[in-house]
Amino acid sequence: MRKGKFSLLLIVVLAMSLLLAGCAETGSEEPGKEVPTLKVSYQFGNHHVPFITAMYKGEELKDLGYHLKEIVPKEKFELYAGDEKVANLNIIVAKSGAETATFFAQKHIDIGLQLC
Repeated sequence: MRKGKFSLLLIVVLAMSLLLAGCAETGSEEPGKEVPTLKVSYQFGNHHVPFITAMYKGEELKDLGYHLKEIVPKEKFELYAGDEKVANLNIIVAKSGAETATFFAQKHIDIGLQLC
């Protein structure tokens, strides 16, 4: 169980680093400031269990520092770092790696998680 929590935390930290690397603005966050909206695609499989768990458990994982808040079931989430909202996530389930690559090439998604 401890290894699973570590994997989940690692996935969330990696997602946060991608978010922060893509932000063009610097400086302190202002209350009510708009956050980026990212379109994220994943394939339903055992390699993406940490991401799926983060979506399913949502705010139960708040104690880990990062968590997702479900807005539209299985489709739209808000990503939080502590109590601060850092991004909106639109989730798209892909059928295959080829479909994920096509979505990415056609700019329908910003982040594509693929099975290895």
